[in-house]
Amino acid sequence: MEERGLVGLEARTADGTGVGRISEVVTDEGTGEVTHVVVETGAEEKFEVPITALSLDPEADFATFHADPSD
Repeated sequence: MEERGLVGLEARTADGTGVGRISEVVTDEGTGEVTHVVVETGAEEKFEVPITALSLDPEADFATFHADPSD
């Protein structure tokens, strides 16, 4: 997944609930690959989501994340 275009997207849970917006992209220093995104909620809280837990619909303006209960 490319860094470009992720920042600013609305982040939703698998059931469609909006939780905030992607505010940052975290990359691996060695490879430059995107590993996580930072989601900022309306309450100005931030949390990281692994890029592997995101799905993007090219036709939509949001990202859906699938939380792992162990997170």
